[in-house]
Amino acid sequence: MKKLPNDASIHNNLAWLLQHKKDPKALRHAKKAYKLRPEDPAVLDTYDWVLFETGQTDMGLRYIREALSRSSNDPSAQYHLALVLHKIDRKEEAQKTLQRLLKNNENFREIDAAKALLSKILN
Repeated sequence: MKKLPNDASIHNNLAWLLQHKKDPKALRHAKKAYKLRPEDPAVLDTYDWVLFETGQTDMGLRYIREALSRSSNDPSAQYHLALVLHKIDRKEEAQKTLQRLLKNNENFREIDAAKALLSKILN
């Protein structure tokens, strides 16, 4: 970061790693990556996820929808959308998102969590 302080990929990757450790600095790096590359679906997805995880669900929904408008085939982004929708009590929309996701993707990082969330919604 010292050599490339304005590299969006570095900030995005750091935000992703910090968020998995529940480090509050994740938001700062996600925001910086977004400012540097606001059109990048991966940056938008990381930003939305950090916002969601920090309780800013409405803002997270805005950015995840933007990410999906740019790259609708990203299964992680689709799963994140379903989680945000579930969180804001739009369970029917979350269910449809998950069903479409699981129908069109045989394997992705969050597949078990997606299946568990769909099961929770259906029961």
